[in-house]
Amino acid sequence: MNILPVDTLTADDGTQYPGIRLPLVSSKTVPYTLTYDDVNTLQFQHPLECVAQQLWGNARYWCVIADLNPLRDPGSWQVGETILIPLENPMTLIRNQP
Repeated sequence: MNILPVDTLTADDGTQYPGIRLPLVSSKTVPYTLTYDDVNTLQFQHPLECVAQQLWGNARYWCVIADLNPLRDPGSWQVGETILIPLENPMTLIRNQP
């Protein structure tokens, strides 16, 4: 099965499944402190999208960060709060899922 952070998944036989994926696991993480721009973003709907865009050039990798941190309402993140960021490339984590 092709596991990607997208709205649907496609099995090897072509069967489509709605947004089901296993949580990603990273053994190497680094702390990241949320900035004013991360939390008060107008371009993205969620602060983690903003962080993913800054780090990896793709906001769709927000789910990689979300898997390593408590899932919360987007409006509840605060400036100065520390989250965990994986050191691995997001695509490496996605490809190496069990």
